Amino acid sequence: MVYLAIAGVMCFIALLMLLLGLRLLFSVHWVLGWLRGTIGLLALSVSIFLTWAALDVTDYDELGYNEALATVRFKENQPNQFQVTFSETQGVSHYLHLAGSQWQVTIYGLMTNATLQNFGIPAGFKFVKIEGVNGQQSTSQKMLTESRYGLDIWHVLQRFSWLFPQVSAKAFVSSLHPAKADALYRISMTLKGVEVKALSGGVKDNATNAQEELNAATKEQTAEVEEREGEAETVSPDTDQATGPE
Repeated sequence: MVYLAIAGVMCFIALLMLLLGLRLLFSVHWVLGWLRGTIGLLALSVSIFLTWAALDVTDYDELGYNEALATVRFKENQPNQFQVTFSETQGVSHYLHLAGSQWQVTIYGLMTNATLQNFGIPAGFKFVKIEGVNGQQSTSQKMLTESRYGLDIWHVLQRFSWLFPQVSAKAFVSSLHPAKADALYRISMTLKGVEVKALSGGVKDNATNAQEELNAATKEQTAEVEEREGEAETVSPDTDQATGPE
C-alpha cells in the first residue's frame, strides 16, 4: 500500500508538470521565447520520467527481512526438465518450464536510507527472473517480473545516484541450488542477501516410506494366504483304467 500511495503522488506531480509544459509550449503569449520553450520541454521530460518511475515502483513490494517471500516447487517431466511452480507470498503464482540440474533466482531491491524509513517508507523488492543452470552455464531463463518498457528506470538511475541519494537500487542473486523432483524451497531476504532454504529435498518422508513398505508386505502376505487356500481346495480327478479285450 505504501508503494501504491507513492506511485499515486508521483503520477499527480507528473500530471501537473504535463499541464504546465503544454501550457507554456502552446501559449499564444510567447514572451520569453526560448526560455519558456526550454522550461516547457524540461517539464515534459520530468513528467515522462516520473510516470515511468511511478509505473516501475508499483512492481515492488515492501521487503520484510527473514520472512518467506516465495516458495519454489519442482516437478520433473524428463531428466533435468522441470515444471516449476513459483508462488509469491503476495498471492502471485508463476507456472513455468525450467531446464538444468541447478537453479538460481534474481531479486531487485530498492534500498531506502534511515531518513525515508523514519517516514514509514521501507525497502522494497521484486522478483526478476529464475534461471536453470548446468555447470556454470545458464540453460534456461524465465522472467518473473518485466518492466513495462523493458528497462527498470531505478537501476538506470544508479548511474546518476546523486539524483536520488536516499534510494539505491541493487540486484541480488541467490547461490545455486539443486533442481530435484518434488523438491520444495523457500526464498527469503536477509541483510546478507538472498537466502534459499530447502523445505523438502525431493525424498519422501520416512513415515511415508514405512507405510508403503507395510502396505507391500501386507499385499504379499495376502497373496500367499490366497495361494495356499487355492491349493487346499483343489481336488485331483480320478483316473479311469481302460481294460482291453483278451
